[in-house]
Amino acid sequence: MAYSNDPHKHTSTAGDGGDELTPAKLNVNSGTLYVDSTNSNVGIGITNPPSTFKLNIKKNGTAIAVTDEGGQDRFAINLDSDDGGTTYKLPVLYDRYDGYWHKTIVLKSGNVGIGTTGPGKPLDVAGEIRGTSKLTVTGGVTQSAISVQGTTMDLGMEIANSGTNGRTYQILSTNSSSGVAAGSFRIYDASGGGDRLVINNSGSVGIGVTSPSEKLDVSGNIKASGSVQVGDNSDTASSSNVGAIRYRTSGNNSYVDACIQTGTFSYAWVNLATRSW
Repeated sequence: MAYSNDPHKHTSTAGDGGDELTPAKLNVNSGTLYVDSTNSNVGIGITNPPSTFKLNIKKNGTAIAVTDEGGQDRFAINLDSDDGGTTYKLPVLYDRYDGYWHKTIVLKSGNVGIGTTGPGKPLDVAGEIRGTSKLTVTGGVTQSAISVQGTTMDLGMEIANSGTNGRTYQILSTNSSSGVAAGSFRIYDASGGGDRLVINNSGSVGIGVTSPSEKLDVSGNIKASGSVQVGDNSDTASSSNVGAIRYRTSGNNSYVDACIQTGTFSYAWVNLATRSW
């Protein structure tokens, strides 16, 4: 490095690599390292760094890398191309904990991506998420606060209680590949291996039944602490109505009827009670 006549400045000749030192700045190798003491800025790969930032790095690819005491790279901040071209403007944080580089966090247009280079939401994660506390959604939610989307045959979420006598339940939406009718809503007992509730795409509810044929279809006994009110059933007596009870009126008369089987292939509505007024 050769000194100039200025006692406060020494500059190199071309053969010295373009180094320059003054009280106001340090310029090593024409911008490899640039220190602006007047504005307290540092530039790496850039001369005269903007005063907006205290550290400016001009570099495509790896901008900052951190190595361990053994000399192995473990962490890096890159500017990557997000279109497979030559435009490097995608900030990416990499980790190399297991010896392989992984894109850990990607920043794009105010969105954060984990496991994805094209985050489309404020937080976009490709893969599983685990939390040790709770998820709270606040604000003016006008639609679904939590949205689960995909194309698997039984799409939904799982609630698992690993405590004593706890069980695992799945809340699912079905498609044509599912073992339950497409478009159904299921509450599935993964511990017991059976559906506890199914609502089909017509709005019929099945309890212990995966294909409800009525608005409420229950396999098993029903218990009510109050009254059960029935209305008129104008359907013809048939095997599908056996056991049904109906209430009807005609003129000044009220009737309570039951549908029963009267022969091998015959069925009838039988009157249980009549009241005139």
